[in-house]
Amino acid sequence: MTTVAVVAHAGKTFDGGLLHLRRELERQGVSDPLWYEVPKSRKAPSQLRRAIKEGAELVFVWGGDGTVQRCIDALDGADVPIAIVPAGTANLLASNLDIPKDIEQAVSIGLHGAHRTLDVGRINGERFAVMAGAGFDAQMVNDADHGLKDRAGRLAYVLTGLRHVRDKPVVT
Repeated sequence: MTTVAVVAHAGKTFDGGLLHLRRELERQGVSDPLWYEVPKSRKAPSQLRRAIKEGAELVFVWGGDGTVQRCIDALDGADVPIAIVPAGTANLLASNLDIPKDIEQAVSIGLHGAHRTLDVGRINGERFAVMAGAGFDAQMVNDADHGLKDRAGRLAYVLTGLRHVRDKPVVT
């Protein structure tokens, strides 16, 4: 049996929350995963490395793009696949990989789907798999705080983008 771990952003309460995820893993044959909850996405890398150190052969990442990106960065060449359970606002990588925002389906894909190797970019020593931004794009994403994203969803990015429409463009 594969040793499965979960690195979960505890603040994400999508579709029944972490209890639903735990029950679904058990229903699909994973009764006692290594379990690591983090209060913020920036705490995820240390828990992902801990999971690998403790023998994880597959790591489910529950969270949004920030949590997923930080876990991808923390893999640092480790030969351990991650399975994404999208629980954030935009979930760009999960969407690009056709991973649905359905816990049952996402768990099934993680356990039984084909593994894919992804190319990642690196900027300022940090790896990313979806996008990197500068200027307007970076300001918009950075300013979409968690409270606003919780209340407005993807509209939060439009609202924060509008704040920067009159800003001086960034020229390099």
